[in-house]
Amino acid sequence: MRILASLSCLLCLSVLVGCGTANSFKGAGVSVKIAPSTAFVMVNHTGAFGVQVSGSTNTLVTWGVSEGATGGTITQQGVYTAPAAAGIYHVVVTSQADSSKSAMAVVNVVTILLTSLTLNASSAPGGTSLIGTVTLADVAPAGGVDVVLTSSNPSAAAIPATVNIPPGAKAVPFNITTVPVINDTPVVLTAVTNGITQTSNLTIKAPQLVLLSLSPSTVKGGTTVTGHVTLGSVAPPSGVVVSLNSSNSTLAAVPATVTIAGGAATNTFPITTTAVSVSTRLTISGTSGGAAQNTSLTLTP
Repeated sequence: MRILASLSCLLCLSVLVGCGTANSFKGAGVSVKIAPSTAFVMVNHTGAFGVQVSGSTNTLVTWGVSEGATGGTITQQGVYTAPAAAGIYHVVVTSQADSSKSAMAVVNVVTILLTSLTLNASSAPGGTSLIGTVTLADVAPAGGVDVVLTSSNPSAAAIPATVNIPPGAKAVPFNITTVPVINDTPVVLTAVTNGITQTSNLTIKAPQLVLLSLSPSTVKGGTTVTGHVTLGSVAPPSGVVVSLNSSNSTLAAVPATVTIAGGAATNTFPITTTAVSVSTRLTISGTSGGAAQNTSLTLTP
């Protein structure tokens, strides 16, 4: 009975120690992280890797390539040189403090490397034209390189389905056609070739009110004045509503709103004034697209 009890206690102690060990040492010890964990490098070109060692004051590491010389070479500073043959290879970095701790990165060595998709502006009013550019790491070979392009919102920002980078060139531009929108609209443009994807973000801006003017701005009370509202870009097909306000609607009455028609950037509205006994200065305001404009109106006796 004592033996069974002892075994039982040992078993319980073993379970408790095991649980305690898992909790106490979770995440403890040396750990190695490599960045990036996946990379694309052009044949005979170089790429850089970084490493983070934690859990030890000794942060020295040893770099290597799993496939040996056929998979390329890497310096002890993490600079990888790709081989002449395309393929998938693996860079390994090992902690010198604990050789059992290492990290691995997958390296896709390719013959054609798409490095960027850039725009000449990250935002623009709807209805304007922009230029995008796709760029390779090296000049395109004979026959050129076809790049597939897509827009996440082609109704707001349209681009060609494909563009060809001609032989001997590293980059080629393409046109982006935008349309007027009611609200600010984010669009993601994507370029893909040889299994490599590059993206760029574009915001199509809704038209904003940029000017509110009066003609004339000083009149005899009782005269009708014409107000002008102007957008920074043309209105979308549904038009843009501008809210109006007068600081004294008794002396100068304005409509509650005025609509700028689709395709137009300006419109007018009437201001009905009342006779005054002394010169009086008022403020006429307009708001649209998150932007407010105001101007002064002076009524004279």
